[in-house]
Amino acid sequence: MSRLPGRVVALLVALNILWAGSAVAAKAALGQSGAPGYGPFTVAFLRFGLSVPLLWLLMKRQDPSPRWDRKSLALASLAGMLGIFLTYSVQYAGMRWTTASEVSLLIAAEPVLIALLAYAFLGERQTRSQRAGLLAGFVGVYLIIGGGPVPRFGGSTVGNILVTLAISAECCAGIIGRFLVRRFPGLAVVVVEMAVGSLLLLPFALLEIFQRGTLVPSIPALVGMLYLFLACSLIGYGAWYYILPRYQISTMAGFLFLQPVGGAALGALLMGDRPGFWTLGGAAMVLFGVGLVT
Repeated sequence: MSRLPGRVVALLVALNILWAGSAVAAKAALGQSGAPGYGPFTVAFLRFGLSVPLLWLLMKRQDPSPRWDRKSLALASLAGMLGIFLTYSVQYAGMRWTTASEVSLLIAAEPVLIALLAYAFLGERQTRSQRAGLLAGFVGVYLIIGGGPVPRFGGSTVGNILVTLAISAECCAGIIGRFLVRRFPGLAVVVVEMAVGSLLLLPFALLEIFQRGTLVPSIPALVGMLYLFLACSLIGYGAWYYILPRYQISTMAGFLFLQPVGGAALGALLMGDRPGFWTLGGAAMVLFGVGLVT
């Protein structure tokens, strides 16, 4: 794998520090004790739906006329269904039963899953140590999900399973995106994905808003929602897809390990999360696997 230029490394570090706060922001947006929040579909829709017109304007300045063929548009729509609609509706639903720290630690497995899918579908070659990293990563995810060698099938386990399924769907969308940006501008790809995902989320979000009867359930929920929209989606996705066509996704994915470290620290600091022994052990296995993979 080729080395990344210093400015790209700095940008990827900054992006993943921003994304590290996404789990805490999402927990705030979904609501906590004494501070009601939005429903999971509403959080997902507001996060991505509001970003579409702004990213579209930015795309028009860079490349005003990308020409989509039917097959590529169908793939981009599939990526939007998997990476926006399915990923975030399931992830935010699961987050109601688990902690911000555990969600952040599970996200650490994303580079491992991306590397596996990149090998299977894009032909990105892997060494023996990288294959060992995949195994270590999966063992770590198992320990985090179940809370130990013998799974405890409580609410937290259910939440962690949902989050893991959501992350897997996002990785599949990332592989489709990597294929598409070989032919189309990165921002054009992300705009189509977000637009399709947001359209699928809209009817469910409207139902949740109607049931709750308000667009501002509490100030903490509003602040969390604004962070997800501005920092995580508008800035984060715009920059990620600007870089993506230029470098291997498996190389870029190595920087994602900054998210679980920062996210777990923020969860402990702001939410009072206290990860258990096996959760921390699983996180160590995941990070070890990420180190081998990347």
